[in-house]
Amino acid sequence: MSLGNQSDDYDYGRAELLREAAIQMVIHGESRDSAIRQATKLQNDRQEAESRGEVERDEHGNTSAYLQDSLNPANVEPGQLEAVALKYKELCSEEGVDPN
Repeated sequence: MSLGNQSDDYDYGRAELLREAAIQMVIHGESRDSAIRQATKLQNDRQEAESRGEVERDEHGNTSAYLQDSLNPANVEPGQLEAVALKYKELCSEEGVDPN
């Protein structure tokens, strides 16, 4: 793997974390720092659940749900989608990460 790909992998992972943080901020009203901490914890807990096989998989082998319900992504109501998208872009801009 080239260094450029490692950077892309980091940006993708960070963008996913920031997307989860934006959801935490909009849906749960968390502060930026608290939302990023919660998103990091969720990301780590999800990786652990996947490594233990505590997930449901689709026909392609991708994780479709976590057996521990608290690890599943929050439902974003249609009226919250725009606010989440704007908060996500704001967080990415602050950190210099390309939104994906």
